[in-house]
Amino acid sequence: MIPNQWYVVLESWQLKDRPLGVTRLGEKLVFYRTREGKPVCLADKCAHRGVALSIGKLCEHDTIQCPFHGLEYDPAGKCTVIPANGKSAPVPPNFKVHSYPAFEDHGFIWIWWGDSAPSPEKPEFFDDIPEEAKYANSIDHWNAHYSRVIENQLDCVHLPFVHYNTIGRGNRTLVNGPGIEWVHQNKFFMYVYNEVDRGQTPKKILKFRFPLPIIIKSNFSSRTSGKTELTTKCALSPPLSLSTKKTPCSTCAFIRPSLVSRVLAHLSRNQRCRLIFSWRIRTAALS
Repeated sequence: MIPNQWYVVLESWQLKDRPLGVTRLGEKLVFYRTREGKPVCLADKCAHRGVALSIGKLCEHDTIQCPFHGLEYDPAGKCTVIPANGKSAPVPPNFKVHSYPAFEDHGFIWIWWGDSAPSPEKPEFFDDIPEEAKYANSIDHWNAHYSRVIENQLDCVHLPFVHYNTIGRGNRTLVNGPGIEWVHQNKFFMYVYNEVDRGQTPKKILKFRFPLPIIIKSNFSSRTSGKTELTTKCALSPPLSLSTKKTPCSTCAFIRPSLVSRVLAHLSRNQRCRLIFSWRIRTAALS
């Protein structure tokens, strides 16, 4: 993994009112919410005997208690009390666990994975999802390294062969593009348009841009037990070719209600899309 980056690790709905233990970025982590609802992320290992804090409980003052000997840790990872020594006894400074800066917004929970202070202070996000957009999601896992997942999401050439009866139907083997347009150092647009090969020459990017693109916005979020979870947020507007076939990924599709009928009308006729990735912010999985 690339250090000193924000990484998506959970969807907001997954973290409720009790500790949650997960494996992310090659490490066992525990997440919980403070009384104000803010996410906390700590190493899931008590500094005393290494017991998983995730099977402990939440206490007053936003602390999490080890289930073995009752040691409590605050959101910064500092042990605040060792019950056997008395609640007024000072706690040795080495009784602490690593704390990861956590941030929640747009239905995702990020952590900053690295030794430096977070920069930017909070993860960037897409700024063009319409306020009236609605979304739904589904979750499964990819049995693949996260780098292969990223590679797959950028590969439009395989669609008519691997997904010939769903998102790749129509035998559209000719690829117009793909074209890359950098927005800034952390984000680029990828334009691509597949069509039936009738002997024509593939078009360049300036010849096939379109005013109403599908905007597929992807967060590669987590890898657990050798599997990569892909979270994709899609702001959809016609033309569109999309299938509801069960696939191993976590998908949140944002759709403008007024466009639903127009989107459905294009299901079998078009595959135009603009694929947007912000590598620094949204590529998140385990090495």
